[in-house]
Amino acid sequence: MKLVTAIIKPFDLDNVLTALVGLGIPNLSVTKTRDYGMQRGAAGASVDRGLPALKLELAIDEKRLDAVVDVINATAGAGRIGDGNILVAELQQVISIHTREMGLDAVA
Repeated sequence: MKLVTAIIKPFDLDNVLTALVGLGIPNLSVTKTRDYGMQRGAAGASVDRGLPALKLELAIDEKRLDAVVDVINATAGAGRIGDGNILVAELQQVISIHTREMGLDAVA
């Protein structure tokens, strides 16, 4: 399993969610955050405050990784500094607190 974390602009959320649901990815978490990346100089944002961003986190089967990354790139990427990042990490285990299911069954 993989943990995909994507940092995107808030106004891209609806398009990304629609595309992920279209892929059959029903479960993810969204957290408000601030982005202190390279866009500071280009956008004139204060170094102290960063720019508003959203962090998406989803646990997926490794077989779906390329499709998920492609969809996020296509729906959140405008080809500009500050579009965000996609991070992929190994995920050792997922456990549903409600059902006690483990692995992919816990996120399906």
